[in-house]
Amino acid sequence: MIYRMIEEGLANILMKLTLKHFLRYVNCNKAALSSMSYCTDLHITIVQRMKTTSLLEGENCTFDCHLSHDIDDEPSWTINGQVVVTNSRIQVINNGRKYKMTIRDAMLTDAGDVVFTIRDLSCRTMLFVKGEYLNVLDKVTLKKCVFILFLSMIFDRGI
Repeated sequence: MIYRMIEEGLANILMKLTLKHFLRYVNCNKAALSSMSYCTDLHITIVQRMKTTSLLEGENCTFDCHLSHDIDDEPSWTINGQVVVTNSRIQVINNGRKYKMTIRDAMLTDAGDVVFTIRDLSCRTMLFVKGEYLNVLDKVTLKKCVFILFLSMIFDRGI
């Protein structure tokens, strides 16, 4: 009878715990709970994938990835195979099951493959950064080039 009261008490306590606390409890006490066959890991999926982004050099962009459940694992972000490190331009935020990477003042070197990885899940997209075309020939330079071209035509013909 005492054992029955203890089992009911533990059941009530476990029912009140949030899923996150229960998973922490399970991870901390795996040896004690190894005989429990009904305790399984959640099937976690990516429910919102990142979108391909195209922007001009110097603009900002954000990549969002949402999971079906909270997990304690650390994610990995890569751009063109290089692991992203948070700095003054690139910020990585983990908020529960929402993961976000923001790039400020995008550069041409930021363009390419963007990959989010956590556990055995990954999500891939592309970032396209368009550079500004510089007008190399201003009006004065253009007039000089036309004049030089005109002179060369005159001297070539012997006029």
